[in-house]
Amino acid sequence: MKKAVAAIAFALLLLLLFSLPAMAYDVTKDDFKQPPSVTVTIDGQSMHPNLQNGVLFVNHVCYGGEKVSIVYVIEPSSTTEGTTIAGRSYTISTQLSDNTINAYAFRYSSENTLMSAYPIVSGSDSVTLNLPGVDQWEYGYGEINITVSGKIPSPNERLVRLKALSVEVQGAPSDCLPPVVIPVVNKAKFQSDINSAKSKYDELKSELNKYLGQVDTSSLSSDLKKAGDNLTAAETLFNNGDYVKADEKLNATENWLNKSENDLKKVKAEYMCKEAQDKANEINNLINEISAYVDEIDSGAVKMSISEKIQIKAQFKEIQNDYSNLLADISAVKAAIDNGMYDDAIARANNTLSYASKVYDSANSLLNTLQSKIATPSNTPTATPTSQGINMPSFSLNPTTLAIIGGIVVAAIVIAVLLYMRGGGRFDELR
Repeated sequence: MKKAVAAIAFALLLLLLFSLPAMAYDVTKDDFKQPPSVTVTIDGQSMHPNLQNGVLFVNHVCYGGEKVSIVYVIEPSSTTEGTTIAGRSYTISTQLSDNTINAYAFRYSSENTLMSAYPIVSGSDSVTLNLPGVDQWEYGYGEINITVSGKIPSPNERLVRLKALSVEVQGAPSDCLPPVVIPVVNKAKFQSDINSAKSKYDELKSELNKYLGQVDTSSLSSDLKKAGDNLTAAETLFNNGDYVKADEKLNATENWLNKSENDLKKVKAEYMCKEAQDKANEINNLINEISAYVDEIDSGAVKMSISEKIQIKAQFKEIQNDYSNLLADISAVKAAIDNGMYDDAIARANNTLSYASKVYDSANSLLNTLQSKIATPSNTPTATPTSQGINMPSFSLNPTTLAIIGGIVVAAIVIAVLLYMRGGGRFDELR
């Protein structure tokens, strides 16, 4: 019995799975003529929007308060599809202010003949037109006419893409019928955003200069240059009144500035990590010097009480442990950087630098104490002692000078010998 129930459940599940695609939508955009026929009139000027990226985009930038009217005609892709689009609801909505929406449909009396309009539905903001099915209108519908009028609302953002008209079809995907989109600009906000981007760019550029030559800043430099190039283009386009393209460039600017901010965090973290490592190296040098003094104490060459020896060695051991902990902290900072956790790395680096400073002060203090108590230990390299006694002047002679002096000395010897021989070898008479 259980096996039979399980088999039935499995069969029903398979039936459900295979029927889902068919149940998902019973009408698609292929059932409608694409794009719909649309006319937009703004302050008396009529224009036809272009289908771009799934929307009917009006290539005319508006300002708050302008009057707009739209005629939107929906048609089946063929007379056969006139029955497909029947028997469902069409919900029309608008983001225009002070708006009015009217919707009605023409049915087919035969396959090719349109008859009078189906009763008009009117309202504001959003209305729904419910069309009878083929049980009432055998041949379906040939047209659905929608008209919307209203005013452009003043936007808070620098540029908004206002959905002046959109249609939701029952049983159809959201992209079945493209909405009418009108770009609306707020020039004051646009200029303010450009100025903010400039300030942010200058701030990041100043921060970059602080770290040039200290750590790797190539990524920050590259991204900041891209931000600057897009910012220049955005300002030029804005001044020329091309607000749509200016908005695209300013969006790119803001993206590159955000990326540059993240790059800067990495640069800061790496610089602080480098500072911590440099301080750790200084501490290590102090530890090596202290170790030589401690060895001198252990050798018995220094007279010191046992308690004092114990205290010094305990302090030294604590410094060594602190140094090991410091190295572990530096490794944790490096790991955070490698994992892209720059905020965490900066916070850790701040704590590490503070800790390193304390360890350095402790090590330096102990070294100063030992230096005041103990002469330079024998196993610590010292400066080469200078010669004692009379300091003789030193001379630096080149080969030519040496040759001349040598010649003079030889000549003097020869003259002395000749004088000696001429005088019969009587140097004694000169005494």
